[in-house]
Amino acid sequence: MCSTNPDQMIDNIPLGKNAAIVKIVNVLKEAAYVWRPTLDIFVIPDAVDHEIPWPIKSLEIIIHTAENSTMIRSPRVSFDVAMTCNLNLVFEILMSLFLMR
Repeated sequence: MCSTNPDQMIDNIPLGKNAAIVKIVNVLKEAAYVWRPTLDIFVIPDAVDHEIPWPIKSLEIIIHTAENSTMIRSPRVSFDVAMTCNLNLVFEILMSLFLMR
């Protein structure tokens, strides 16, 4: 997770409300399409090691803690791609999810 700032630009387009910028690091479903395709990125495998926009309601935030190997999951489950998560944004993202209910 890189940002949820609606004014941040990605591919010269503002991110917009209820969206996040994510960095794709691993593909679990080869035929999955990206939310906002571009000329270079049409399916998830094209997006590996790139930052792309994704709707917040379709994200699943997973936080692993090293101390006791516990896992905290977001209430939304539908994103089929593993991604990196910037812990500084976790609170902001969880609050966004809470406010969307």
